Amino acid sequence: MKTGCGAFMKREEDAVRLAEVMVETGKRMGKKTVALITDMDQPLGRTAGHAIEIVECIEVLSGRGPGDLRELSIELSAWMFYLGERTKSVDEGRQLAGTMIASGQAKEKFKQGIRLQGGDDRVINEPQRLPAARSHAEVPSPMKGYIAYWAAAVRKRKIRSITPSGSSSASASAIASKKASRSQRSITIRTPSLRKRRV
Repeated sequence: MKTGCGAFMKREEDAVRLAEVMVETGKRMGKKTVALITDMDQPLGRTAGHAIEIVECIEVLSGRGPGDLRELSIELSAWMFYLGERTKSVDEGRQLAGTMIASGQAKEKFKQGIRLQGGDDRVINEPQRLPAARSHAEVPSPMKGYIAYWAAAVRKRKIRSITPSGSSSASASAIASKKASRSQRSITIRTPSLRKRRV
């Protein structure tokens, strides 16, 4: 359950309330259900857009990629392993997720999913095969400085789990908010078209 300025549930307390309803619904249907409350006050990873987000996913499955995306991916995987009874605890699930990434099993499973859906799994090793924006614009900065705001307020939030008992607890360290980062002289924005964008 995402919460923050970029999510349907802007306020964390509303996200928690909805998550509790969803978990209770799953419980009534005899399903193991957990909801994770995650931060959407800022973009996840470094990119936005279908193909370039897939490239980031491939990076994560290769043991690289942005730290916040890696952390959330491992946390979600850990809970799925635990709920699917592949592991006896969420901690074991995290370890298994890390092992599967390190061994290449996770990336191979992604390739298998692409093949099963009739896709071209060569994109895993050759991401340049993915579609790319036809246009891009460079937005020069008049001075050196910091990006202090990027589509959302910058603040720290913890991943919280909502369990069938209705209790909530922090189940991971805080997702590190993107600290204001030094900008270069310009930022390249790749877009499907060159409409005016406020940056």
